[in-house]
Amino acid sequence: ELTPLIIAIHALSTQKTELDAKIIERIKKIKSTIHAMVGVTLNCTFCPNVVQNLMLISIVNPNIKIDIYDIHLFEEFKNQYRIMSVPALIINQSNVVFGNKKIDDIVNLIEKNDS
Repeated sequence: ELTPLIIAIHALSTQKTELDAKIIERIKKIKSTIHAMVGVTLNCTFCPNVVQNLMLISIVNPNIKIDIYDIHLFEEFKNQYRIMSVPALIINQSNVVFGNKKIDDIVNLIEKNDS
């Protein structure tokens, strides 16, 4: 997806995001190393939103690493996490959470994994 990539490049180059100050503060408080993975498809209308939010979160806090998988190209990933719909978000290789997630939802999931 091109749009999330362009937004991420812009945010990286300017060190500015359009995120709310309260969300930025919550993201910066995350101290653990977090590994977020998301399974997507190119025809999913919700996937770009989740990918974009994850990219912005990882720009704000370098402790948060993200990997994005097209489940049509990475069948092993799809099978390992039993992905039946996208977007499929996995935090620290634990439970899979399906569906469109707003940034607040994603930050909540990450905070639950911050120890």
